[in-house]
Parts: sequence; C-alpha cells; structure tokens
Amino acid sequence: MAVGHHFMSDISQSERPESEPSSCSAPKPLASELLLSSAHVAHDPQSLSCESTASAGPTHAPLNAFLLFGLPTAFDVCLNTLDQRYEEAQALIHPDQWISETAKQLAAQHSVRCNQAYTLLKHPETRAAHILQLGGHWPVPDFPDLFEILLDWHEHGHHPQAQNLTSACQTFSHTMSLGNIEAAQRAYWWIKVISNHKKHSQ
Repeated sequence: MAVGHHFMSDISQSERPESEPSSCSAPKPLASELLLSSAHVAHDPQSLSCESTASAGPTHAPLNAFLLFGLPTAFDVCLNTLDQRYEEAQALIHPDQWISETAKQLAAQHSVRCNQAYTLLKHPETRAAHILQLGGHWPVPDFPDLFEILLDWHEHGHHPQAQNLTSACQTFSHTMSLGNIEAAQRAYWWIKVISNHKKHSQ
C-alpha cells in the first residue's frame, strides 16, 4: 500500500483528493503509520514521551519515527533516503491536497508531526535518543566518571573535538547491535556532548 492512498479511516472517499502524486519506486512506509501517527515528538530528546501529546491527535501512542518513514530502526540512516521519504510524505499530506476542513486540519497536524519526526532522525543525538527510548532504555543514567572527564576538560580549557563525533556514533551503532546497552548509553552521552559543543561553537 503506497503512502497517501488513504488518509484517515474516518475520512470519507469524497473528502480525499481527486488525484494523488505517483508513488516512488522505493519501498514506502504504510499509510496507516504515516497518517495515523499522532504522537508529538519534541526536539529535546528528554521530551520524547506521550505526556505532551494530549492535543496532538486522536491517539496518544508514542511515535516510531523510523516506522513512519519506512526505515529500519537503526542508527545508520541513509540521510538521502530520509530526505526523499520526508519530501514525498509532506507532498502527500499537505493540507491543500484534501477537500473538507476536517481533513485539512488532520493533514496539518500530521504535517507538523512529520516535520518533528524528520528533525528527530536527521540529527545523531536525537536519533540515538529515539532508538534508546524505543528499546525501553530511557532515560540515560548519569555516569559520574564521564562527568569528571568533562569537568577536567573544562578546567584545562579542553573541548570535545568535532571529529570525535564520528567515533562516538560508530560506538553507539556497534554497541547497540551487540546489545551492550550501557556502552550505547555512554556513547550517546558523548554524542550529545560533542554535538552540543559543535552547535555552540558555530
């Protein structure tokens, strides 16, 4: 079933657009996942829960952003494929594609959630946090030894190097594949620290 062939189960056929864009040759996520997903995903990984979703839509189920875009739940995401799926989804659920006001409002809500899911998967720190949350490994515990390392760096004027982000990402991906959750959580901690430093130094 190609994305966009159905909007919502409670939207009648007469409310759907007369024509739809042609589907891409690449495998698509199910329309039910794309269009019935209703969880609000905040940009802050610590807000990745359904507690703030009461007004987001008809259900309060947490969003699986990987499933929404038809991607495997893995840290190593092809960003070109993600971009393609995102653009395709936004074109198909744009409010102007629908006829009734109810359908337009629902489409607008899903468009916002699509934006949020895209932002979540686009960045390594939020993507790693989402993987940990989906696996039930959230929140990440404090690691006092890592805090001591960071404090020592700060006192001596040292900073996380941007190139270390690649190493931290590789460690996260590898340790998650091995099921070493503690090591993956520690790697996430470094991904977050290095990513935040990059943002502040730009």
